[in-house]
Amino acid sequence: MAKLLDNKEYYVSEGNNHPIKWIAIETLKFGKYSTQSDCWAFGILLWEMFSFGAQPYPGMSNSEAAEKIIGGYRLSKPEGCPDAVFQLMQKCWEEKAKDRPSMKEIHSALTDILAEFK
Repeated sequence: MAKLLDNKEYYVSEGNNHPIKWIAIETLKFGKYSTQSDCWAFGILLWEMFSFGAQPYPGMSNSEAAEKIIGGYRLSKPEGCPDAVFQLMQKCWEEKAKDRPSMKEIHSALTDILAEFK
């Protein structure tokens, strides 16, 4: 979702429809997108993959999920998900964008995780 404009962040205008359950906390609060908000969404995608396609924040409406996320709630570990993968998900969902891994770091972590299973 992030647009790279000289590595700057960008903001969305109000009134747009967005996939709330995949949106980073700073986007929910301030409409601010960055490559780090993409990291958050990637963490949600990982959760979906290890949940066999379940929708994130099951049983919650978009507004309930947004309220919970802003309040600090994060998805729980999917059954059977390796600890290392869940730890990566949790890093992707750090409240402060600067504390999340870069996509290069995510790639490296996933490469290491996959090597353990060979």
